[in-house]
Amino acid sequence: MVLTRWMTADELAALPDDGYQHELVRGELRRMPPPKPEHGEVTGNAALPLLLYANESGLATVCLNDTGVWLERNPDTVRGPDIVVVLNHLLSPKATIELSLVSTNTGSRGQVVV
Repeated sequence: MVLTRWMTADELAALPDDGYQHELVRGELRRMPPPKPEHGEVTGNAALPLLLYANESGLATVCLNDTGVWLERNPDTVRGPDIVVVLNHLLSPKATIELSLVSTNTGSRGQVVV
């Protein structure tokens, strides 16, 4: 019998950059190729009215470009949707959104406090 172990969200976050996007689905690592330019253009066009509404109203937070969203625990599911809209009243006062940005100078990750 072969025993396998689920990957955790922390292990996903610690993966080195290999040029691919990664998601975790019920503990299983999924690797996707980088999106093509057309995908980015469509996503940007779809996100613009959402960003404008969120900024003007203050009612929502919008994140783009495969920001990791932790959906399940034990086993962990972390998906990277193109656009995430969260109504601010559903976020806890100390909620943070971890960005998938890594500084090329320091290697540190950024966080935005909502």
